[in-house]
Amino acid sequence: MLRITKFKVMLPLILAFAAVAAGGMSETKALFAISRDTTSAVGLVRLDGSVNYVAAVNQRLRRRLTPQNNGYVLWLRVMGVRRLPESVRKQALAMCGAEGLPENEPGWNEYDPDTVFDRGAMHLWKAQDDPAFAAYLKNQAKLLDLATAAARPRWWAPSVSTNGSLAWVLLPHLNPMRTVALAL
Repeated sequence: MLRITKFKVMLPLILAFAAVAAGGMSETKALFAISRDTTSAVGLVRLDGSVNYVAAVNQRLRRRLTPQNNGYVLWLRVMGVRRLPESVRKQALAMCGAEGLPENEPGWNEYDPDTVFDRGAMHLWKAQDDPAFAAYLKNQAKLLDLATAAARPRWWAPSVSTNGSLAWVLLPHLNPMRTVALAL
């Protein structure tokens, strides 16, 4: 009985995700009337009448944000603007007001991926235990300070999709976040 109940709840979500992943919602006719009874994103619709979920997410998350109070703008300096894929870079920078950031700054440099820190055996250590990693952290000190400053209460990374669907929103900032968090 429990399995059937879970399936009944999950089936609409699975079908909606499959339609979005296939790109079907961006090019087909809406399957239902969009109104306040069916969705809260009634003003953000495409020409075909379907909800523009990417625009709705961006509209909701960017409220009261400026380039000065958005932690993501600082994060872009940590990560390096060149980490944003060229296909969405210009749009993403313009959306968050960071179009003036220089693209020639290298940003975060990855350390050898076969380190103790990436293998999950993290523990307290001293600089003499791993002099090469200690030197790496010293070289990254400015970016580590900037990453700490980017941890603000207000944060919005623009959702930019290569085809307009949620399934194709790129998240290029996630892997650098992981490596910076491990270094911190």
